Amino acid sequence: MKNTQNTLEEYEIKLFALQKEEKESVNEFKAILFFPDDYWYEYALTQMLKFVENKEADNWKEVTSLYREHVHRMRMEENARQRLEEAMRQTEIAKQTRNAAGLSAAGAWASAIGIWSRR
Repeated sequence: MKNTQNTLEEYEIKLFALQKEEKESVNEFKAILFFPDDYWYEYALTQMLKFVENKEADNWKEVTSLYREHVHRMRMEENARQRLEEAMRQTEIAKQTRNAAGLSAAGAWASAIGIWSRR
């Protein structure tokens, strides 16, 4: 009788744990059903799950806000990188122009000296 009672208690504990797991699974499934289409791509889902796993967000509003901030920051960093590359290209062109102008001036100066020395 005591073994039966212990077994019954074990099964009740397991049943409670399974019922809890079932409830959590249903809630997760419901959350997926209401997930907006704007975020139905791998990167968004992965990033948002990281926010939840890292305990940076506790609810949908916080997760989407963090994700939008993350995307905005990535865009700003990409824009800054592109501006830096463009500035470096323009600097290189300016150096080449300066060097060409210097050589041109030196050539003109040498020509002028050559002309003056013939007289």
